Amino acid sequence: MPRRPPVGLLGLLLVAGCTGGTPAPSDAVAVTPVNGLQPGVLLSCADLKGQLPAALADGVKKRPAVPESSTTVAYGTDPAIEVRCGVAEGLAADDPYTFDAVRWAMHDTGATRTWTTRGLKVDVQVVIPDHFDAQAELLGAMAPAITSALTR
Repeated sequence: MPRRPPVGLLGLLLVAGCTGGTPAPSDAVAVTPVNGLQPGVLLSCADLKGQLPAALADGVKKRPAVPESSTTVAYGTDPAIEVRCGVAEGLAADDPYTFDAVRWAMHDTGATRTWTTRGLKVDVQVVIPDHFDAQAELLGAMAPAITSALTR
């Protein structure tokens, strides 16, 4: 009479078989996508993602964001810069800045600065860890893509 494999082993094999897909690249960054967005917002975010530069500065190159989403992009070394499209507009209580015709609300958390656009048809949040210098220049590198894809 044949022996059945232990139930735990069978469960492990089922889980392993269900993960499927291609593994994330080794340089991938976990960025939480924005969920529940309207189709028009998703199209604007996909347009922005396609127009964002390959690098924001020397050594600050685009990296894969996981899970793959039209609303997320990552740049640079760990911890990486996280870009999320389709977020709520930046708060009026946060510090206002304008770089290259893009209005931002900045919230300083101590270890990072969260920059969120204001007044666009779709808003963007950029979380920049403090180890990145010249944050205005990094945001400025994104400005052409932001104004092209997201202005009203």
